[in-house]
Amino acid sequence: MKKNLLGVVVLAIILSLCLSSIVFAAEAPLKVGLAFDIGGKGDKSFNDSSYRGIEWAEADFGIEHIELEPGADADREVNLR
Repeated sequence: MKKNLLGVVVLAIILSLCLSSIVFAAEAPLKVGLAFDIGGKGDKSFNDSSYRGIEWAEADFGIEHIELEPGADADREVNLR
């Protein structure tokens, strides 16, 4: 009986020490990249609707975003990488 009680007490102590040492890391905000097509923001088309969507996601979900606008047609592939 005493051995069983001692075993339960030791197990409870070990379990409480293990659980107290778990540190929950704060989640970093999700980072999202938005690569615009030729025309960039202000084209009153797909680029603007994509930008509005990422602004809403930033407000609603707390994400961070990076915007990439191509200067030339060849820059689109580089921005997507």
